[in-house]
Amino acid sequence: MKLFLKLAVSISVFAFVLSRINIGAVGQTIGDADILFLTLALFLALAMLVTDAAFWQSVLGALGHRISFGTALLYCIVGSFFGGFGLSWTGVDIFRAAHLRQSGIPTETAIRTVVTTRFVSLTSLLAVIACGLPILLSYPLQPHDKVLLVSFVAIGIGGMIAIAILGSARRHFPLLELPTFLDKAAGVSNDFLKALSSKRHSPASLLFSTLTHLLRVSTFAAIAAALHSGVNFAALYALVPISLLVAMVPIAVGSWGVREASMIFFLGRVGVPAAMALSISVTYGILALIVDAIGGPVWVFARSHHYELTVKDASDSGAQASTGRGKLADPRLKS
Repeated sequence: MKLFLKLAVSISVFAFVLSRINIGAVGQTIGDADILFLTLALFLALAMLVTDAAFWQSVLGALGHRISFGTALLYCIVGSFFGGFGLSWTGVDIFRAAHLRQSGIPTETAIRTVVTTRFVSLTSLLAVIACGLPILLSYPLQPHDKVLLVSFVAIGIGGMIAIAILGSARRHFPLLELPTFLDKAAGVSNDFLKALSSKRHSPASLLFSTLTHLLRVSTFAAIAAALHSGVNFAALYALVPISLLVAMVPIAVGSWGVREASMIFFLGRVGVPAAMALSISVTYGILALIVDAIGGPVWVFARSHHYELTVKDASDSGAQASTGRGKLADPRLKS
């Protein structure tokens, strides 16, 4: 039912967008694309798997779990398959949580781990968006557009700060101890703060997460160049991250439809025609599906021991967790 509803949203939004755009112009624009720049965009999209794997490895390290880079890359490659052909980015998180559970991490801890990873990624994304705001505000936007964009970023940053301090605030304010649902939220908050404050792993986590976002912007820039759009990199840097943040709302299949509407809206603020914005977004979606498809064969041939890692139960800091086979993890991690 959930997949059906997401599919309905994607189809509805796409139908609304296409009813107002010359689809023939979109097809012609994509058909005339420069193959060299499209190839560059594909390689940049593949590079995101590498930086995302390094990011995943760093966050797990901050939370007390050890994973080799090769295993982290496997999680990212196969996870992208479930993300692209399943339930959007939530498919990646579900896949990761399931395999962390098989590796010996309790279910609640596994969920907290993937949620924490997502929050760290959102933190760096908000930083990228905030750095792009001066560029965006330099355009002749309407006053209400400027207020909307600044408010959007401010609310996002405020939300991340609230999540980070919830765990410690709950210990100082008795009223926050009453709602039981805050128990799980406080656990996420504590893990989130731990991931951000780790002297050994936090710099690497934020660096690789930021690189992933910048590679995504660069992928859009290569696509824009391939389609002869004339959009400069500064505009894309300012607008693409915020467009994709909106598109992350998990209400559509693979963000299709929502991503296109978001790109049309935000790129339209700086004068990019709707047909061109749609062409850029659709081309990105096609390239993303090509990259995601690689995870399918990898998932078929990978075995359970390829996903093993050394884990540590966050609820018992002194306990050594076991691998998915129930044995003490070998410090010589497999890739």
